[in-house]
Amino acid sequence: MTDRIVSKRLFSIRYKTSFLENLAKKRSILYRDITLSGDLIIIACVSIHGYISVISQYGKELYRIGTGSVRSPYGLCASFDFIYVTDIYFHTLGKYSLNGRLIARIGKQGGNNGEFDLPYGLTVDNTGNILYVTDNRNHRIQVFTSDLEFITSFGTNIFNRVSDVKSCVDGSIVVLDNSGRRLHKLSPDFYQVRTVHTHIPPVNLITLYYPLFFCVDTSDNIFISDRYSFCIQVFDSNLVHLSSFIGNVLSDKMKLDPKGIVCDDNGVIMCLSDSGPFIRIFKAS
Repeated sequence: MTDRIVSKRLFSIRYKTSFLENLAKKRSILYRDITLSGDLIIIACVSIHGYISVISQYGKELYRIGTGSVRSPYGLCASFDFIYVTDIYFHTLGKYSLNGRLIARIGKQGGNNGEFDLPYGLTVDNTGNILYVTDNRNHRIQVFTSDLEFITSFGTNIFNRVSDVKSCVDGSIVVLDNSGRRLHKLSPDFYQVRTVHTHIPPVNLITLYYPLFFCVDTSDNIFISDRYSFCIQVFDSNLVHLSSFIGNVLSDKMKLDPKGIVCDDNGVIMCLSDSGPFIRIFKAS
């Protein structure tokens, strides 16, 4: 079922703090996705070469993963002391231990099972045993075991340049396609439950201009980083719009240019930004 977007505006996000103000000023770094593993913050970074930066909860870089084995890391997720990362240069999916050891890597550019054409966002299910990986230019989601063994794929006739995917607490799957600017909800067995278009003016008051990443909290609320509108859009589990948070919270220098986004179990939201400070921290309420 495809619907126009509905807005309730019953949700608020409060700016808390930020860090990494100085880290990217020292060198040219492009930040992409962000995930959490316990108290560790894990970020996909691209400079001359790609790497995965592991940062303390206080904003100090502790060590790096993937130097020499990733070229252009994009999507990240963490589960059971493992980190999964997509690489859009090599069109691969990699699995690392939290201490940096490369355990497995699969993929090449193509359209067959286990091949990718721009693998973007990814996620694990609630068990940590199933991995969903976006395959952007093949317009599909590929499903793997946690050991990177191919299971199935879905969505070829539904999605348009899928950019991110998340597994919800209730087992459903939420998918974002940025070219279609649509948000999809699917059942655990991949049947389409609902789709909302977010770019049908003037019918829709809410428009997603360039959504690439999103996260889901413990109540299955959805937080989308919408880069070109400089804001975070919030939807509930039924894809009803709740709120928009505009990122220019303090001044033009604090303008939010959102990229990867993640939320913890306490409602704390971390969003990467291409304009410093480079990690913004918010509290949902």
